[in-house]
Amino acid sequence: MAVRRWGPLLLTLALGISQAAAAPTAALIIDDLGHNRESARRALALPPPFAVAILPHAPYTTAIARAARRAGTDILVHMPMETERGPAAPHALLADMDESTLRARLGRAVDSVPGAVGVNNHQGSGLTTRASVMDVVMRELAQRSPPLLFIDSRTTAATEAEAAARDAGIAVARRHVFLDHRKGTDAIERATEAWFARARETGCALAIAHPRPDTMRVLERRLSRANGIERVDLATYIERCGTPATGDTKWRVSSSPSPAAARNSKP
Repeated sequence: MAVRRWGPLLLTLALGISQAAAAPTAALIIDDLGHNRESARRALALPPPFAVAILPHAPYTTAIARAARRAGTDILVHMPMETERGPAAPHALLADMDESTLRARLGRAVDSVPGAVGVNNHQGSGLTTRASVMDVVMRELAQRSPPLLFIDSRTTAATEAEAAARDAGIAVARRHVFLDHRKGTDAIERATEAWFARARETGCALAIAHPRPDTMRVLERRLSRANGIERVDLATYIERCGTPATGDTKWRVSSSPSPAAARNSKP
């Protein structure tokens, strides 16, 4: 009798939990912070949660990282890496570096961004295709205390970065959409809708954007209207949609900021 009475309720609760777990999941990273305080302030005021990727050794790297920490925003080191063609950005990891030089340059970059919980690649269409170099990079991230996660920006389809991160046992996820690969608000609106559509269709979508005025205008309008999509921090996103850390390579990220904290946090 008790089973008959409670059965429908338990089934309803189970279905509710299942449906909640199946909610489309989306995450956002704002790249290229470090050279402009005002663009960083505007980015940090976006509706949370999101992450910021800060270039190492830039004029405002430390100030922006500290402001992001105060706001509870997840911080990544936006690590420059060698491109397939053209000059590399300053402080980039290069394919002809030996292992000790790679590790030292990466370590200095991480140390220049206070509170960083991980790394994503800036450029890197040349370096991320080299599995042996990516193995060195990911082993270095795994040996940090605490270990750092990696987000593969996927600046080339031939990237080996995600596979190397999994082999090293660190938490990893991949970018799906660049929101402002094409300039102009109309193009950014379409890319934002494509981000949301991918989340609805596949269950998971990670987008990268840049702190450009047009991009900020679109995101300020659209992030609070992502109907039916749960935007989450990096820890939650990787747990649901990426590859979590294995063994002892556990990592932690800060909690997502409140809107007030984000607005009041100034680099």
